[in-house]
Amino acid sequence: MKKKLLKLAWLSPCLLFLASCDVEKASGNITETINDAIPNLYITLAQLGAFIVMVVLVIVFGYKPIKKKLDARREYVQKNLEDSDEHLKKAKKAQEEAENNITDSRVKANAIVEAARRQAMEETKQMMDKAQESIDLRKKQGEAELEERKKNLERDTHDQIVKTALDASKEILGRELTQEDNDEMIAKFLEDIDKDEDR
Repeated sequence: MKKKLLKLAWLSPCLLFLASCDVEKASGNITETINDAIPNLYITLAQLGAFIVMVVLVIVFGYKPIKKKLDARREYVQKNLEDSDEHLKKAKKAQEEAENNITDSRVKANAIVEAARRQAMEETKQMMDKAQESIDLRKKQGEAELEERKKNLERDTHDQIVKTALDASKEILGRELTQEDNDEMIAKFLEDIDKDEDR
């Protein structure tokens, strides 16, 4: 735009110079025509002054305000672009932070779930071990109790058999048996019982 204005500024005085020539008075005589072709100095100076005033007025009231407005508009656009870039950078940074927070949260959540799973497995194992120990203990107690009852039952049965045998031998023999007789009869009786059980 500046180049166009400079060209116009150089071309305008030439046009004014030509416009100040008095071509209407030109006649058939060459000398007069040449004299008439030379511009009038006062008219040329007046036109040049008017042109300079017009150029100054155009520059002062046209070009400079327009240039100020254009500069202000360029600064406004530049500022908006810079603000947009800054907002875009902030948005990208916020997005990255949000993604990092999400990733960290997922990692923490997975760690918490894994820890809870491990703890539940350990507690389950401990509970199963305690239950197995309790079962084993009750089994042993039951077996010991069963063994004790069996022994008591055998002892009671033995005592009853002995008593019955003694009573029977008293009635059969009609006399009191000695300890030897008693032991011998009991042994024989138990032998017979064992034989019957083996069959």
